[in-house]
Amino acid sequence: MDRPSVHGARPAASDLVAAAVLGVGIALSLSALTLVAMAEDVGRLPMPVAVAAAAHVFGKQTLGMRGLLLVGLAAHVSYLTVVTAAAVAVVRGRLTARAALVTAAALWVVAGVTVLPYVGWAVFGSALGGGAVLQVIALHLLYGVFLWAGSWAAFGRTAGAGGTTFTVPADAIQPAGVSR
Repeated sequence: MDRPSVHGARPAASDLVAAAVLGVGIALSLSALTLVAMAEDVGRLPMPVAVAAAAHVFGKQTLGMRGLLLVGLAAHVSYLTVVTAAAVAVVRGRLTARAALVTAAALWVVAGVTVLPYVGWAVFGSALGGGAVLQVIALHLLYGVFLWAGSWAAFGRTAGAGGTTFTVPADAIQPAGVSR
């Protein structure tokens, strides 16, 4: 189901809904990866960034850890959904690898100079050491990869790393055993 997009035209509402669903899926996937990394003692962050922000806003004792996890997850899902929908709106559904990685890098910079210092981890999480900085970079790179792959899956469009886009014709994909 390819929805052509004219440069300069606003994205279709269905594209924005698909982008929002994509944002929710990416946010939940990255949240799960972060929690697994913490449980397996692989990550270097003391807690997920959104949970740390919730703890800073509400206080650890006010909501308890379960409440902070829920508030952090809700915040994480919300802002990644908005960022993903905005990225799709800006590039009108033709999200190249470059555009996805630029989006991820912009998100990393914004988090690194605002949220991480706000929760007391210094710029880019540097107060926690190099492992934490690398973990934050890795999570944002994964966001870029998931955004690019998810955009391809949601919109049926592929893109080269250099920004060249092309569309897979609908008749090129046939279920096995079905002839047209």
